[in-house]
Amino acid sequence: MQGKRVCRNHGGASCGAKTPEGKKRRDNARLVHGRETRALRDTRKHKLRELRELEAVMAEIGMI
Repeated sequence: MQGKRVCRNHGGASCGAKTPEGKKRRDNARLVHGRETRALRDTRKHKLRELRELEAVMAEIGMI
């Protein structure tokens, strides 16, 4: 096709989300690696931090 910059069969790369709502949805739902989302990573990070704090308290009082 003359005058076109994108192959009609293969299309082009996505330009990404344009609206603030679309960008927020992309950030919350997009997979980071494999089946893991950012929200899942954040939840795991906070739970592990809580666990380390509890272990430190237990070590201080001699439970472990």
